[in-house]
Amino acid sequence: WLTEERGRPNDLVRALCVLGMRCHEAGDQAALMRIAVVLAGREDVLDNLPLWVADLCLLAGLGEQTVVIEEQLLADGKLFNNRCVPALKRMLEADGPARALELGTTFGDSRRVDGLLTFLSEAASATGDQELSQQLQEAGVADEAAKQRLKEMDEAEKAAAEAVAAAKTSTGKGSVPASTMMQAIPLKLIGP
Repeated sequence: WLTEERGRPNDLVRALCVLGMRCHEAGDQAALMRIAVVLAGREDVLDNLPLWVADLCLLAGLGEQTVVIEEQLLADGKLFNNRCVPALKRMLEADGPARALELGTTFGDSRRVDGLLTFLSEAASATGDQELSQQLQEAGVADEAAKQRLKEMDEAEKAAAEAVAAAKTSTGKGSVPASTMMQAIPLKLIGP
């Protein structure tokens, strides 16, 4: 049906991917492999649902095809953040640390991805660039500190809002005494 264009490509690819995943669940690796090979070998399929095809290739054990698809998605900025580091790890295994480091640093400047700086530091170390590895480690530590600080600020803001709401209900008026608000907002020095 796919080669004869007897339906919409998205619908056919989706149906074949679901069928392939079902074959995997049923233990029919041969059928899964046939479906994955057909889908991975068609350019038009990869234009429609590349993540579905990448997942199917991964299930079928077609690591090389998975890496090719994920590499293109990374380059185009279309790979979801939660999939970036696992994809980069597969690329590291397939193509070596230099390529994974190159791809990771290209999109790392514009996206916040958990675990990316740690991965990039390890990849830089594997390429022998200890200076870059150290810089990335320091950036990772600074990133974690910034995340923690933002979390603390969010919690303080939430506590202040709850205190204001409680004060409004206790006075029954809707106005809040200044002394109540000042107690609820912890003042901290922001910055180094």
